[in-house]
Amino acid sequence: MNKKNRESIIKKNNVWAVGEGYKKSRNPLKQLKNIIKKARGEKSVRVYVTKKKKLSELSKKDLIPKQIEGKETDVVEATPIEHLSEYRAKHRPVKTGVSMCSAYGTACTSGGVVYKDGKTFALVNNHCQNRFGISSLITYKGDPIIQPSLFDGGRLEESQVGEVYEWYERDPNKINEMDAGLNLMHEKMIPTTLGGNYNKKVVETSPGKTVQKYGRTTGHTTAKVLDTNVYVKVNSEAGVVTYEGAVFTEPKLGAGGDSSSWIFDNDMNIVGQLFAGSDEIMCFQPMQKVLDYFDVSLSPEEETYYVAAGRDWYIDIPLGKTKTTVNLNLRTEPRVASNTYVKTLPKGTEIDIIKKLGKSGGYEWLEIKL
Repeated sequence: MNKKNRESIIKKNNVWAVGEGYKKSRNPLKQLKNIIKKARGEKSVRVYVTKKKKLSELSKKDLIPKQIEGKETDVVEATPIEHLSEYRAKHRPVKTGVSMCSAYGTACTSGGVVYKDGKTFALVNNHCQNRFGISSLITYKGDPIIQPSLFDGGRLEESQVGEVYEWYERDPNKINEMDAGLNLMHEKMIPTTLGGNYNKKVVETSPGKTVQKYGRTTGHTTAKVLDTNVYVKVNSEAGVVTYEGAVFTEPKLGAGGDSSSWIFDNDMNIVGQLFAGSDEIMCFQPMQKVLDYFDVSLSPEEETYYVAAGRDWYIDIPLGKTKTTVNLNLRTEPRVASNTYVKTLPKGTEIDIIKKLGKSGGYEWLEIKL
């Protein structure tokens, strides 16, 4: 395909790649035709789009022609790819699915963010909390966690984002439920992957379904679920450790360094967490049992806003009320009405949010706890 035609296609809305390859189809009759064309060496122009749309949803300039230079076109819906180095870069705030590990480890993935007792944690694999060269069953509370990992240029002096806080005690002499732990985050961590936000909802999966993940080594990948409710023996530095209730997928889901990656379904609901694998199989643990074990939630129990440093602020308090509604920006000057009194909030004051009431007049209105 000549340069002019390639540039014309890549400029179309929704298109992120164009190349040449063999056409594919789910239709059995078309599959047979495509097999014949492949045997003849008849390639198609493969146009990759973020989402297939109906003709009525496309403008005339964004339509993909049925043929280009005498070759049939094949429109392929797929997630745009990213530079893998971005997954190994420094991220502040810390994101889900990027390089993060014990400062004394090698390389792992950051897992996802959870909350408990007013604190923010990264939910990771226990083996990603351990020191390299030490038994994978020995964990040290308080060990520093760095982002990015040591193998990706992270250094304790400048890269620490948290510390080892809690973990599931794995034991080669029993059947284990999970390989999981919590890192207490010192830096802010957000529920966002390099591909966008995910839903704070946990779902189950089943054989044949597609799952996806974002991870330090292989970035964004998808794979089919092969088996569920698996009892599996996993080789480790401490010997063979047996787990129950695991899920097997195709091997393309991940690789070494992707440990702790959260697993999502096609709708970006949370399914599980990657913790083991080989060249033939990837293995993850269902998420709900992990959340239940640590008694953590996917959303903070209470949101807290801080009054800006450097000045005092004023809010109107309705008489006789134990809670009130204010706008997020607050005010710098007092204003008294007959049914209110004024309260001064010194700099550094924490405001507990009961609920968000929506936006109007250019402000976000909040119900706060006094």
